[in-house]
Amino acid sequence: MPELFIGGQWTEAVDGRHAFDEGPWPRTPVAERAALLGRVADLLVRDKDLLAGAESLDTGKRL
Repeated sequence: MPELFIGGQWTEAVDGRHAFDEGPWPRTPVAERAALLGRVADLLVRDKDLLAGAESLDTGKRL
């Protein structure tokens, strides 16, 4: 089973799958999920330069 490092501890990826399956997301209406993902996309586009700079610092690769 793959493991993830979350919140300062290792946990099995199955925990994430369980949270997805049993959490609110699958029961959220499609229109609401689409609106939320659209908002996330808008924020990614808005902040692309900031995010690119952070990724560059994280990986040590120049833009």
